Amino acid sequence: MAHASDEASWHAVIKAFDEAIARDPAFAAAHALRATALIDLSVQTHDLASLERLRETARQSADTAVRLEPDFAVAYAARAFVRSVGFLDFGAATAQDVERAVSLAPGSAAAVKIFSSYFSFIGHRDAAIVGSQRAIELDPENYTVRSNYAIILTRARRYPEALEAIDEVKRINPADQWQGAIGDIYNATGRPALAVDVCAPVEVEAYGCLAIAYHALGRQAEAEEALRTQQAKNGDAGAFDYAEVYAQWGDIPQALKWLEIAARKKSRSIQNLRGDWALDPLRNEARYKAIEQEFHFPP
Repeated sequence: MAHASDEASWHAVIKAFDEAIARDPAFAAAHALRATALIDLSVQTHDLASLERLRETARQSADTAVRLEPDFAVAYAARAFVRSVGFLDFGAATAQDVERAVSLAPGSAAAVKIFSSYFSFIGHRDAAIVGSQRAIELDPENYTVRSNYAIILTRARRYPEALEAIDEVKRINPADQWQGAIGDIYNATGRPALAVDVCAPVEVEAYGCLAIAYHALGRQAEAEEALRTQQAKNGDAGAFDYAEVYAQWGDIPQALKWLEIAARKKSRSIQNLRGDWALDPLRNEARYKAIEQEFHFPP
């Protein structure tokens, strides 16, 4: 898959694929990689109209890639990526694309990474971990493969292994920021004081982490201030994070309210719905179950 670090870089990547397609409209790989680049750009886009346009264009590119090369694993991997990450659709069609990609190219780290991500999203932890380990075997120095493994271990609640995986990712890219993820692990494992140490530095700005940690430490005024700061900075775009905080504070109605806003806005964080420890207090709520059904999470 293509990679870029910011919005301007993604526009340049997409332009290059557009030029390749203009020269050869039957270039299936260019259509497939363009689809993934469009979804990666959409992640950084906050304008709703632009977001919908990017997603729909990505869908068309992925469908074109599959039509042009019906036995091309990258095309199916791209379409699964568009469906799961772009449209947050975790249903049968996405699963079929994932399985088709891996069956066509079991030695492709990109295809196996998509496989492991999908199974992590839907809560099939063992399959996700095995797949992610296989992707590392196939491409051991690939940063996104390694970082994906750390995320999958965290969703699977294999926290000591997740911390080790994060250390390995930081070895490959020391500049990357993982403090929020580390703080989240400390909160999940009942070590809120350590979470504060990791999340409090100004450059981290992990306010959701702090709101949960301060509450656990009995410092509710500071917890509420952290949440207010996060809401002032992020508005409704941080709805999923606020749902986590309220769930851990024991305010179920507020947690469900913000989770529904995240669902309505199709927040990318919906990917984490099943694996997010902070949402455990909501699992038996009818409104939570309705959100799972909305995004076609399988049993």
